[in-house]
Order: sequence, then structure tokens, then C-alpha cells
Amino acid sequence: MSTMAQNQGLQGKIRRLIQSQHDHEKQWWAGREALLKKQGARAEKKQQLDEVLRSVGAPIDNKVITTPEEDRAEVARYDAKVYKASVQMAEALHTELRALQMPFFAINRHLVVSEASKDDGNKLLNADTQGTVTQDELSALQRRILELLQDICKE
Repeated sequence: MSTMAQNQGLQGKIRRLIQSQHDHEKQWWAGREALLKKQGARAEKKQQLDEVLRSVGAPIDNKVITTPEEDRAEVARYDAKVYKASVQMAEALHTELRALQMPFFAINRHLVVSEASKDDGNKLLNADTQGTVTQDELSALQRRILELLQDICKE
């Protein structure tokens, strides 16, 4: 990590990755807020339209535009779409960090073992599990590296 602090090119790449992630998160949140606002405005617009139709003596449609269940389903579909996009973004970021040879992102997959086999290895002092990590341990180490990268690359 000390060479990371000195390598401006690498810091620039990391900053771009961080900024891209923040931009996507803001875009997704703004999209969700816009959807909720649009849903709230539907009833208001229908009421205005009904008033205009009443003023000219035209028949008024009494059916509801959307039900609360339909609105919740629409928000759930949007949230699912955002979740899928965020998972894809996380995979892309992981791939980028692996390509940059960041610690714990460029780890050989055979060094990652299941929790059960790690527990068995600790009980039996099995040499096969020495020098390995579980997926949970690896995730914690990767989160720590991400925190360090954010600290190093602050502007």
C-alpha cells in the first residue's frame, strides 16, 4: 500500500472507480425519487383533469389510475433493476481491482475455502487448510482494503 500512496496513476484509476460508483449511486437514487414523485403526481393530475372535464360538461372516468399495490410493484421492479445493476457494477469493480493487483482481490481462488472445511481444518490441524481464508474472512479483508483505498485516494 505504500507504493500505492506514491503512484499517482494508480491513485487516479482508483479515484475514477470511486467517482463512477458514487455517480451511479446518485443516479439510481435520483431515479427512485423521480419515480416516487411521478407516482404521487398521478392522482393530482387526474384530479385536475377531472375538474377540467367537469367544467366543460364532459363525462368523468371514475376508475383509479393506479392502486397502491401497483405503485409498490413498480417501485419493487425499479429496486430490482437497481440491485441487478449494482451487482454488475460490484463485479466490474472487483475485476478492475483484481487487474490492478490489489491485495485480497487478486487472490487465488483455491486459497478460499468454505467455512465448514476451515472449521474442520482448525480442529484437526489439517495442513490443507493452512494459509487459507473463508469467504467471510476474505470479504472482511477486501472491505478493509477498500477503506484504505478510499483514505489514500481522498482529494
